Amino acid sequence: KQLFKVLYKLKNEGKSIIMISHKLPEVLEICDAISIMRDGCLVEEMENTEDLDEAKLANAMVGRELNLEVVKSKCEPGEVVLKLEGISCDGINASCGVTDFSLELYRGEIVGLAGVDGNGQTDLSELIMGLRKMTTGKIEFLGQDISKMTTKQRRELSLGYIPADRLKSAMIPSMSLTMNMCINKPDQAPFGTKWALNQKSITEYTERKMKEFNVVAKSSGEVGGNLSGGNQQKLVLACELGEKVDLVIAVYPTRGLDIDATHFVFDTMLKARDEGAAVLYISTELEEILQLSDRIGVLYEGRLQGIMPQQEAEVTKIGLMMAGREVEVK
Repeated sequence: KQLFKVLYKLKNEGKSIIMISHKLPEVLEICDAISIMRDGCLVEEMENTEDLDEAKLANAMVGRELNLEVVKSKCEPGEVVLKLEGISCDGINASCGVTDFSLELYRGEIVGLAGVDGNGQTDLSELIMGLRKMTTGKIEFLGQDISKMTTKQRRELSLGYIPADRLKSAMIPSMSLTMNMCINKPDQAPFGTKWALNQKSITEYTERKMKEFNVVAKSSGEVGGNLSGGNQQKLVLACELGEKVDLVIAVYPTRGLDIDATHFVFDTMLKARDEGAAVLYISTELEEILQLSDRIGVLYEGRLQGIMPQQEAEVTKIGLMMAGREVEVK
């Protein structure tokens, strides 16, 4: 809001402003004219913004009719899949770490974790995955204590991990799509054994998952860095959720994606939930949290401020909790 005030001030002083964004509500709020780019080309110019809405903009952006409605079935939670008991870790560099974090995540539900960026989101996900040293607490997966497991051992469990930075932590841009697909479990079927990779099987599996997850590329041999951000994220989803899992840890999974790829991520998360997975959905986008989650928690300076059913979640209440204010949660 403060940024928009500055932009309006500059406009009133006679300055011309170009705002580049894929956040449709912001574009509609502030822009007097809108130009749509697709595949590097200017495809449409709209001078009268009063008659526009998010659906019309989204359709122009992707070149086809889009359904922006998030359809979610009733939540019917099952057994506890992930149990975090008072887990903590120290901060690294500018991160704040995690302090005494406790949560039970049930099969068949999405728990959205909101918070301003930099309040322990990445720390928490890395702690669950064994990438950070836990100073206190206990982590259970389907009743099994995995607190002392290595990251490799946890990767062999039935879980999918979508890290915050896909280019640094989820894939290797200079490697082919086939190699990226098998990078987490190269010594397991269908990719290979501890002695050798099965190149034919890897290629067949990759091509099948590319079709299933709508990954657009010249071939499975193309390097990951050549793909758009949306197709890179779809590749990560195919790698992590290509087979049925019991747990999904997703951190900022729509960051930098267009509206089409964003809704593909939504559909994938809901599909995993409806197939019985427990989903921990971590995001700074409050609208996403409210749309997808069955329960909503707020992370502030590495602490869980509270958790509530989605039906009781109010934007004002969550906003105050994101700012560190104490708010009564039933």
